[in-house]
Amino acid sequence: MSSHATEPMSMPTSISVANPSDGSVVAKGRKRCLVIGYGNDLLGDDGVGCYIAQRLESLQHPDIDTIEAVQLLPEMVETISRYRQIFFVDAAIDTGDHVSMTMVDGKTENSMHHAVSPEWLLSIVSAIYSCSPEALLLRVPANQFALGEPLSRETAAAAEEAIVSILRCVEDKQNA
Repeated sequence: MSSHATEPMSMPTSISVANPSDGSVVAKGRKRCLVIGYGNDLLGDDGVGCYIAQRLESLQHPDIDTIEAVQLLPEMVETISRYRQIFFVDAAIDTGDHVSMTMVDGKTENSMHHAVSPEWLLSIVSAIYSCSPEALLLRVPANQFALGEPLSRETAAAAEEAIVSILRCVEDKQNA
């Protein structure tokens, strides 16, 4: 057994950030865009956030870095603080047939509950690093969560809609 443990066993053991040193640094040393796709890809449509992060990573866009995770973690705070724009991407059962995109900030939630939320992470980023990245929550329609099943046809189509929306937002921000 190692003399130093870095994370509790119940937590995921890694967070992979694509293109962490791609040179896309902007004013104040902060990178442009981070997409955090989260959910369990073993449970059908629940993994759509990770799927979207994987697809965006494969595009190798110079202004987009990605994280895939089963859930949001307090350990993501420092990484989030390095970006000007954050996209949180998750499956949702109450969005109808289209992707829901809403602004989120750290002003609406200041206490930690059972699960870490985008709002909680942003409030900690603001408190520790005195910065407030622009953040959007994309909720992607999902309807089947069977163990071992791939994304449903409807959720895969909505994922493509989400990817286009993210790319548009990044380009609009870049051209602003």
